[in-house]
Order: sequence, then structure tokens, then C-alpha cells
Amino acid sequence: MAQIGLTFRCATDRRIACELAERIDPDGYLRANLSILSRILGVGTDRIEAVLDRIQGFDPAGVGARSLAECLRLQLADRGQLSPRMALLLEHVDLLAKHDFDRLAAILGTGRDDVLRRIRLLRGLDPKPGRRFDAEPVLPGLPDITAEIAPGGHVVVELNPAMLPSVLVNRDYYSELRARTRDADGIRFVTDCMTNANWLVRNLHQRAQTILGVATEIARRQEDFLRSGPRHLKPLGLQDIAAATGMHKSTVCRTIANKSMLTPHGLFALKYFFSNPIGATGGSEEQSAETVRHKLRKLVDAELPSAVLSDDALAAALQRDGIDIARRTVAKYRGMLRIPSSVQRRRQKRVPRTEGPEPRPPSAAWRGARRAGRDPAQRRGRGPPPRRAARSAASSRRSRRPGH
Repeated sequence: MAQIGLTFRCATDRRIACELAERIDPDGYLRANLSILSRILGVGTDRIEAVLDRIQGFDPAGVGARSLAECLRLQLADRGQLSPRMALLLEHVDLLAKHDFDRLAAILGTGRDDVLRRIRLLRGLDPKPGRRFDAEPVLPGLPDITAEIAPGGHVVVELNPAMLPSVLVNRDYYSELRARTRDADGIRFVTDCMTNANWLVRNLHQRAQTILGVATEIARRQEDFLRSGPRHLKPLGLQDIAAATGMHKSTVCRTIANKSMLTPHGLFALKYFFSNPIGATGGSEEQSAETVRHKLRKLVDAELPSAVLSDDALAAALQRDGIDIARRTVAKYRGMLRIPSSVQRRRQKRVPRTEGPEPRPPSAAWRGARRAGRDPAQRRGRGPPPRRAARSAASSRRSRRPGH
């Protein structure tokens, strides 16, 4: 608003600019429809576009953009780095998101290394320029229950008193009112108030005991998790806790709603500890779906750019670990974890990293999964080997150049 006051002298332009500024979201983007805004303000769209063009020159660079491509374009222009090829690259943000570097190289008429160099330049920009001015305080999450391992080795579960509602009944005041009241209606009113107060105190106490009982049973059944972490989370259902505590299943469901537990491994919602069992192979013990997803994430994190696991290979690795899981279930869990497909991960991992630790060598389980997923894919005709595909892409690029 300060920059608007210094920039616009015309009252109409200043009013348009203020309306646009009010519609800029916390990320720094303008999400408003200019046609609708034109009807509201009673001015032409061209005039709004002209005012917006001046706002997009404000600090920070990129503010007022209507898309990610426009935001990056404004920042490059501010730095004096917006060349024709960079502008063409930003017109194909969809290919950039898919890491399809070969198609981008063909579109730009340049080599793959040049595309990667330009991508590294884009990574130095701020995709959300408004966030640096976000002054909203981040409220800390407070647990309803704490569970920890005591020095003696046993699990201790306690309620957090700061999260419990507190009701105090002033019995001295009740006695004073009761002694001064003479008529029957007044005595009945004071007595009913005291009865309701006692009822509320008893119910709050019962509520606290119910929460503590359910949390204690969860901690008892998930003791391995408390000691060793998420990879040791066991399958658990609402009916299991209901049977152990003598409650109804619906009561357990209401008790764990919007409740969290602070553990040695972090703060978790109580619903996190409930997970369906996944079948086991070779006489192994059943594991929870959350544990399987944790192992799936570790397999993907251990991948190298030269060898990325397909869903079939991931399923084979988990099966060798004693988990009876199908490829479609792996694909479903991968989507839940927001892990891209093997094709997209391969493209992502081929982008050179300018910083960070070197990738770890693959484990024996990972190498076995790679062997299980490589040959069957080629036998089923899923595409040429990597070297042949690279040669065909290179020859395709050469054929597009003049003189070929």
C-alpha cells in the first residue's frame, strides 16, 4: 500500500491498485478474475491490466503474478536474466514439472546440459514471494497425552493438565446462599444449581479417565513404537481397544477424535496408532499399513539416479521383507505418500545437485528389488534399454537441426 501511494497519482488508478492489492494472497499471487473486477469497479479491463503491470514491478519481485510461470518471469526480468529461451522455457512449466528434459531441449533447440543449467537458475528464484512477509504466528501443537519410557523401562502415560477443562465449585458460597434462602422456590433453585455443578465435575472427571484409559491401552499395545519408532507400529483396530477397556467401539472413536499424544518420536494424533493389518509371507508377523508405507518411503529414498524402482520392484522388495502386498497396493500407498511414478523420479534424480550429501550406496534388499524389477519389464516390452533410448533421443534431436 505504501508503494501504491508513491506510484499512482490518479485517484481512479489508485483505487484500482488498492483493490488489486487486497486480492493478493499470502503467497504473493493475484487470484482475482479481472473481468469480474472490471464490472465491480466500472472500468475497462485494459486499464486494470495497465495498473497491474505497474504493481508487478513493485518489491518484492514476482508479487502480483497470476501463475507460477509469470512469477518466475517477473523475477528473471528484475534480475535482467529473462532471455528469449528462458521465456520459452517458462511457457512449458508442465514439462518442467514432469522433468521431461529431452522434450524441453528439443523445444529450446539446445542441449540437455543447457536445459539443466537454466533449471538451476530457476531454483534460485522464490516461487512464493509473499511468504517472506507472513507475520502470522505459528501456534505450537499441545498434546492431550504424554507417553514416555521411564528410567525403569516401563511406559508412563499421563494427561496434560493444560488441555483439561477445569471447573471449580464454591461450596462456601453455596452454603451461604442456602442459609439465607427462606422460600421453597429459592431453596430448590440453589439446590438444583449445586446438583448440576456436581454433575458437571463428575462428567469431566469421567471424561478424563476415559481418555487416560484409552491412551494407556494404545501405549501398551504400541510399546515397540514408543521404544523404536514408526517402523515398529503394529496393526490396531478400534474394536481391539474397545474390548480391552470394556467400552463401546463408538465411544473409543469419539475419545480419540482430535486428540494427540506426545511420544519420544514426536507428536502424533491418536488416530495415527490405528492401522489395518497387512498380510505376511513365510510365517512372518503381520504389519500395520503405516509401517509398510514407512518401509516403502525408505526404499524410494535409497534409490540412485541410474536405477529407479518400478512398482513391481517395490512390491517384490516388500514381499522379500515378509509383507504380502500387491503392486496396485504399492501404487496406492505411493500416491498417499505423494511419491511420483518411477518415470518422474528417474527424471528428477537426473538433475544435478549443487549441494547436499552424496547418495548412499544401495542396500542388499534394494539391489535384489532392482534385479526383480528390471528383466521382467524388458521381457514384457515396456520399452528399449536405457542406452538405446538415449541414442534414439539424441538422433531425434540431431534430425531436427538444420543440415540433418
